Amino acid sequence: FHFMNFTTFVFKYYQKLLQLSKQYDVISDGTIEFFDICHPQLFVYERRHLDDGLLVINNHYDHVVGYTLPFNGEVLLSNVK
Repeated sequence: FHFMNFTTFVFKYYQKLLQLSKQYDVISDGTIEFFDICHPQLFVYERRHLDDGLLVINNHYDHVVGYTLPFNGEVLLSNVK
C-alpha cells in the first residue's frame, strides 16, 4: 500500500462521511443501541433519530468477517470493495 494512495483514500472516505452527516441527521443525532457486544471482531451499533435508522458495522481487522444483518437496507459508506 503506497502511503499517498492510503492518505488519499482516508481523506476521501472522511470527506464522504462528512457529506453524509450533512444529509442524514441520524449520523450525529438520536440514540445508540449496541449489538453483539461480545463479538470478537466487530463493533456493531444502530443509531435512531425520528423515523431514520442507521446500522454501523466496524471491522477493525484486515480480513473479511461474516455477519448476518438484522434487517435489509442500503450501504451508504464502506471501505470494502
